Amino acid sequence: MLRTLTILLALAAGPAVACQNDMSVAREVVAATNNYRANLGRGALSLDSELTRAALRHACELKTTGRFSHRGVNGSRVGDRASSAGYRWRYIAENIASGQRSPYEVMVAWKNSAGHNRTLLNTNGQDIGVAAVRSGRSIMWVMVLGAPR
Repeated sequence: MLRTLTILLALAAGPAVACQNDMSVAREVVAATNNYRANLGRGALSLDSELTRAALRHACELKTTGRFSHRGVNGSRVGDRASSAGYRWRYIAENIASGQRSPYEVMVAWKNSAGHNRTLLNTNGQDIGVAAVRSGRSIMWVMVLGAPR
C-alpha cells in the first residue's frame, strides 16, 4: 500500500525538471548592474550567496510552474524567500523577467521599466543575487537586491 502511494505521488508530481543557475550569465548581470549604478553615482552591489539562492529558488519555481509573478505559489514574497535562504534583511527588492536571451536584453528591459529601474538604482541596496535559468532559448531572470540588518 505504501509503495503504491509513493509511486502514485511520484507520478502525480510529473517529470523532474532540471533547474540550474547559469552563474556566468548571472555574473554578467551583476557587472552590468554595477556599471549602470556607477554611471549614475550609485554604489556597487556585492554578490551575495543567500540572495542568489533566494533568486534561484524563485526562478526555478517560475520555470517549473509556468507562472510569472513576484508571489510564490505558496503566497511568499521576496522578503519571505530571502529570509528562508538565510539573509537577514532590512531592505529587500526583486526584479523578474522572462524571455530575454542575454544580460544585455534583460538590462534594457529593466532600465526601460520605471519600477524595475527604481529597484536597480535604489541607494538602499548593498547586496545582490541573480538567477538566470534557461528554458529552451529564453531565460527566466530573477534579481534580488538587499541590505542586511
